[in-house]
Amino acid sequence: MRFKCDGTILAVEGTHAASIQGKEVTVHSAFGIVSWDPKGGYRIESHLANGLKGDFSLTVSDLSYTWEVLHPMLGKMHYAMRLVDGEWVETGEVKQADGTLKKVFEMRLKRQDVRAVAR
Repeated sequence: MRFKCDGTILAVEGTHAASIQGKEVTVHSAFGIVSWDPKGGYRIESHLANGLKGDFSLTVSDLSYTWEVLHPMLGKMHYAMRLVDGEWVETGEVKQADGTLKKVFEMRLKRQDVRAVAR
């Protein structure tokens, strides 16, 4: 995460790699831009390596934010991101017909020194 343009936007980039048959493979790559919408409120513009992208309204509070999207197969998804002890914790939940949320994933990310990873 880095603030850009004199602090007016927050750029967020994430990559997840896994070992598949002994080879390190990128399985998820995402980039997002959080910004203030002059019409009111914050927005996040997201881009995934698979070509999916979106522009969503954010609800922001201290060290966290939430947003909702309409997933073509799962229906309404509720996402939440919070910073906990320097760790980025993001959850995704499906909104059930009765209004309850069912967690479908959780990821916990820690910033790495890219120079150390590249060695």
